[in-house]
Amino acid sequence: SARRQRNLACYLGQLKRQFTTRMLHEIKASDLEAMVESKKWSPKTYNSFLGTVGLLYKYAQSGNRNWVPPGFNPAKAMERLHVKGSDIGVFEPAEARQMLARIDHELIPFLVLWIFSGCRKEESARITWPQIQAALKTGALEVLASQSKTGHGRKVPPMENAKAWLIWWLRKYGEGRTGLVLPVRWNSIPDQWAQVLPF
Repeated sequence: SARRQRNLACYLGQLKRQFTTRMLHEIKASDLEAMVESKKWSPKTYNSFLGTVGLLYKYAQSGNRNWVPPGFNPAKAMERLHVKGSDIGVFEPAEARQMLARIDHELIPFLVLWIFSGCRKEESARITWPQIQAALKTGALEVLASQSKTGHGRKVPPMENAKAWLIWWLRKYGEGRTGLVLPVRWNSIPDQWAQVLPF
């Protein structure tokens, strides 16, 4: 995803700035440790950075590259931090009604998927209208592996709330929809969501 690519570019950019004059095989675990300790990162960011660096070293050893000695990976030697779990929030009916009443009409189907179907926000942004049309006929929304966070496809039985809202929306704004449920202009600029979502 675009977000994942931005994160990778950020992490690798910081690694490059920190060790500009050194080759990959010259960076030791103690060097990486000193770098991450100087940052005020959350445990999740800390672990994500080390994971990205670990992938870089794996890539450096793959194929005929031989940029680093076999098995050389300073990130692998570093201990990961414990990431605390968080509670799963549930929207109350009044909150859902308020959001759906105040949001731009273009974003209603995306929000309906997010709050009523159990799809993650990022997954809902990747769902297409043909998938919705098929779900309304079969009774199950098929999330493709390429659309899911885990990389595994699954079937999501649409709740009656989601089905009712989607049928109403399609009747009001046109049933011959194609492309993504979340319009491209919103899908390509995630930061705009904060300007229109009333929470």
